[in-house]
Amino acid sequence: MDRERIKEACQLAEAYLVKVRPLEIEFSKGLKQVNETADTAEAMVIRRFATLQERINNLLTERKCTLLEKIQKAREEGTTPLYVSCSSMKEKIRNVEKFLKLGESILDRATPSNIRDVEEFSRQSKELDRNPILKTTTKVSYISFEADDDCLSILEEVISNYGNIATLGPVQLCDLKEKPGGIFVEWRMTDSDEQMVDVQEFCLQKASGDGVGDIPNFENCYVGEDTHYLCKDVVVDQYYSFRVSCKFEGSNSLSRWSIPLSFKTTIKSYNWKENGHYSMNDQFRIAKPLVDSPPMLISEGRQYRVGYTIEFTILEMDEGLAHIGLMTENKKTLSKMEDPNGTFIVDSRGTIKVDGITKSTFLPEFKKNCKICFTCECLKDTRVVIHIDIEEKRVTYEWSVNKSDPYFFAAELPSTKWKIMVE
Repeated sequence: MDRERIKEACQLAEAYLVKVRPLEIEFSKGLKQVNETADTAEAMVIRRFATLQERINNLLTERKCTLLEKIQKAREEGTTPLYVSCSSMKEKIRNVEKFLKLGESILDRATPSNIRDVEEFSRQSKELDRNPILKTTTKVSYISFEADDDCLSILEEVISNYGNIATLGPVQLCDLKEKPGGIFVEWRMTDSDEQMVDVQEFCLQKASGDGVGDIPNFENCYVGEDTHYLCKDVVVDQYYSFRVSCKFEGSNSLSRWSIPLSFKTTIKSYNWKENGHYSMNDQFRIAKPLVDSPPMLISEGRQYRVGYTIEFTILEMDEGLAHIGLMTENKKTLSKMEDPNGTFIVDSRGTIKVDGITKSTFLPEFKKNCKICFTCECLKDTRVVIHIDIEEKRVTYEWSVNKSDPYFFAAELPSTKWKIMVE
């Protein structure tokens, strides 16, 4: 094997390593995720069932004590009148026995010699006639314990089906893309039986960091019906983890969470180029003219690309005519160009010009706090489609530019009464 072939083989091996090393990292992250989530699930099962056992034992103990208290109360209510009746009956029996002894002692004598005994016997005889005949009551309590053991089978079924171990939620993240100063997140439903029920809304959460260990600091960043969201509240070159769940129709709780995915954006936020004729704020995203009819405001380099979305917000304004647009080259102006080719402009009256040609469709006029949104999609290598949205109205036109080239964005504001923000 000659040196050239050895060199080629080494180059192939290096190229192979470049491809597989990221996979090794993904596998390691996957193993970490499985083990950490399994440990978390085990701990949750142990805690939940310990709590459940304690609650069941407490309920059983409380029920047992309640039943024993009822038995004691029934015992007291049943025995108290019987004790009274029994005491009264014993007293009567003793009196009758004394009466019999007195009568027998009188009869044992040949002639009644003690008149006082005879008179006493006669008196007691009359009282005996007045004594009621004692009857055994039929309302004596018969205390028993009854329980329907059929409920045990219901309880067994509930306990047998309590809890579940799931490996995937019904909705999963499917794509994360970096955008200027943001991360575009998409998700979709998985193939599961739960899809038989309509989804009411989705909940996307974000956390700082790139691991499943960051679950405690997840916070909501989107709740709604869409299956995508542009997360703007991020720091460039900092990793964030995302997860998503859904709420089905008729349910008040969220589904299981998706597998967390981490991502970062390396593209800084849109910003204006520093210009002494403007006051700049919020990392050069907000600009306000310091003089009337200032020079054109332009981006810090070519920041806009195919597949991006850019949004301009009119924070302050007057009746003057303003222009906002995209351009392939820095034309120095948006309103008085000698060569308008490579420009896509909309003015504050809603007029649209593409490469200097005025279009027949108009957009709503600018208003304070209105948003003008440009979205660029690829059509051909030398042609793109631009969507412009203002106040829920969208206009779409083709633009003959190279899809691989980045573009400038610019604004021309008429006076110091205007203020604009880009994001």
